[in-house]
Amino acid sequence: LVIAGDVDATLFRFLTARKNSVPAAFVMLKDTILWRRENNVETALESSPSPETVDKIRRAISSAYTGFDYEGSPVYIERSGMLDVSKILSSGITQADLVQLHIVNMEYFTNTLCMEASIAKGETMDKVVSIMDVHGIGFRQFTNSDFLAMFKAMSAIDSNNYPEIMKAVYIVNAPGYFSSAFKLIKKFLDAR
Repeated sequence: LVIAGDVDATLFRFLTARKNSVPAAFVMLKDTILWRRENNVETALESSPSPETVDKIRRAISSAYTGFDYEGSPVYIERSGMLDVSKILSSGITQADLVQLHIVNMEYFTNTLCMEASIAKGETMDKVVSIMDVHGIGFRQFTNSDFLAMFKAMSAIDSNNYPEIMKAVYIVNAPGYFSSAFKLIKKFLDAR
């Protein structure tokens, strides 16, 4: 929850997420603490899905934290165009497994990578740069109910519990229809 031990930066992220409304930020922070307790998030790194499940997911979703940008922020790359959620779910992996692994990844980002970046930079580094390679993405992925449900669940987790950690998102290798298709999933994203 608190990145690199910087309580002020954490409170500022929650305050920014709620447009500088102290009461709304307080409610958001309280809800996040409750969500973390209910989902055992503090132990997420030790209790991730089984190694077999993680391996299946990793083979199906090509992604990794690859280093740091020139300002010291962690960089995450995902080959979203290769993602076939229906195929993943038909292999016995559940949406709950995908969400749990997403939480594990977020905890790894906040607890490990941000700490490394903060130590190296000498200041709190609590933002990530994401590069989404959508080469090969099909329009049907944007209308697939499994994909939309997973995207909505993960976006809600990020918006509500890991606010204001996105420094930048770069979408590369987008097909011509991508901007139209993106409008379908954009409603699940925080406008900021």
